[in-house]
Amino acid sequence: MKNVLKPWSLLLICAVLITGCKKKDDDDATPSTPSNLGWNGTDNVSTVPTSVTNANLFNAGTLPASVDLLPHFPPVGDQGQYGTCVAWASGYNMKTVIDGIQSNLTSTQLATAGNQTSPKDLFWAVPDASKGNDCNGTNFTDALDLLLSRGAATLQTVPYTNMGNCASSGVQQAWTTEANQRKIKNYRKIEPSVNSV
Repeated sequence: MKNVLKPWSLLLICAVLITGCKKKDDDDATPSTPSNLGWNGTDNVSTVPTSVTNANLFNAGTLPASVDLLPHFPPVGDQGQYGTCVAWASGYNMKTVIDGIQSNLTSTQLATAGNQTSPKDLFWAVPDASKGNDCNGTNFTDALDLLLSRGAATLQTVPYTNMGNCASSGVQQAWTTEANQRKIKNYRKIEPSVNSV
């Protein structure tokens, strides 16, 4: 199957990445609240590409008047008390949705761990120097760069259990082998305007 995103997939990616994570030092969050668990807020956005290097990444065509993406999402998950929301947003949600759309998966199929991207694998693959101690957050650019270069294994292969201290040394070769078959093609930054979107 050709790995091509529909034009509206960009909207999905933007929506998934800007929801669900708050910067760890947001004024309205305290260390004990789940909304305070995961985004370090130190992404260097000047390094994020602003154009697509592969001209065939997006299909040309007319956008529909409306799109309901909800049936393409996996069931709501639970990051627990770990600072892994970036891995949940970019891996479990975004990558699972993209795979589901491309493979035309049903909601029943999206509810199975073999069709879901593992947030544990993605988070553990982030180098320890790029995340807080004891599972305490990372940045979107770290996760997206890994999805681009390494990919991420399925939740069936790497369940979200036994998180320990989330050290990168816990990543197993079998996970990386599977992850290499599950990469994204590209990502880019867009201006937050209707015309850009």
